[in-house]
Amino acid sequence: MRTWNTGDGTLLTTTTCGTGPVRAATISPDGRWLAIARGTGTVSLHTIDTSTEIQTLTVHRRAVDALSVSPDGVWLATISADGTTRLWDAVTGSELNALTGIGHARSIAISPDRTWLAALSADGAVRICDTSVDTGSTSERRPAVAVRTLAISPDGTWLATTGDDGLARTWNPATGETMGTLTGHRGDLEAVAISPDGTVIATSARDGSVRLFNRITGQESV
Repeated sequence: MRTWNTGDGTLLTTTTCGTGPVRAATISPDGRWLAIARGTGTVSLHTIDTSTEIQTLTVHRRAVDALSVSPDGVWLATISADGTTRLWDAVTGSELNALTGIGHARSIAISPDRTWLAALSADGAVRICDTSVDTGSTSERRPAVAVRTLAISPDGTWLATTGDDGLARTWNPATGETMGTLTGHRGDLEAVAISPDGTVIATSARDGSVRLFNRITGQESV
């Protein structure tokens, strides 16, 4: 696993990932550590500056398909091919909760206040799950067009998603209501991201193009 400087493209570190294929990876919000998910059902945490392994967690019985770090860097969420979703303390490595009702998913994101998470299922639906140990209730939001990628806004009040129709949308996770549609790409979209202040949405397409949109107006910024 390699990390790169996004400013000048120079290689920063190379991390040895051990045995088993790497299925997913994510960087902590403060940029100090990296989480690597393997096909062996483990997640290892490594420092960014020295590539030193901090700890390895055995999180699932089967391969980890996706993982996410909470915006404050406190929690780690994992989804596995065994059909389970689990929450972990990123510092101690202890399990916090096992969530039901999500099933197989290909990506996951944790809300800023850690009270809920959004999981993108294999069939293109988005499942919103309460992270509480006591309730853990799950609701499904199924847009008219299957969702490919998702991101949660910095204030946790809306989602940005890309669909199979090549469009990006913003919508209310509580009601499933579409708030806006972003157009501009001509090919399939591969990723979506939101600026820290929530005013700009970035999308990338399979043809290599990247576009920036004003979240309020829906107009392309660049």
